[in-house]
Amino acid sequence: TSWFMATLFVCVVLFILGVWKQFNYLGISVATAALAFLVLCCSNVGGLATQGNIAMWKSGRLETLDVDSFYATGTASVPAAIKLYPTVEDKDLQYEIKYYISRVAGYNTENCYMEKSAQYFYNVKLAREFLEE
Repeated sequence: TSWFMATLFVCVVLFILGVWKQFNYLGISVATAALAFLVLCCSNVGGLATQGNIAMWKSGRLETLDVDSFYATGTASVPAAIKLYPTVEDKDLQYEIKYYISRVAGYNTENCYMEKSAQYFYNVKLAREFLEE
């Protein structure tokens, strides 16, 4: 929602500027929206959300870390989970994190090349390498 609002803000500013000065604000607005959509599609939104949750949990803003939310992001939370794992002192939480990573490591990577992104395959590979250590 905030990404859309930021894009909309830029388009409105371009429209307001177009009232005073003649330029192709519609073309620039379309290009801005397309670029914003491209950046959003190429970003790891689930991973960023997980990193934010982990940071809030470490700072004390969250009482507990909901590892179940990692599953909602698919493989996107793997890098953050692997980074978090050695820093956690609670054995139950460590077990939950490792269980999530092991579930991702078991994901199928054969015969699904058209359905999954490169990030999916990379994160599954990271999970498998983590478990081999």
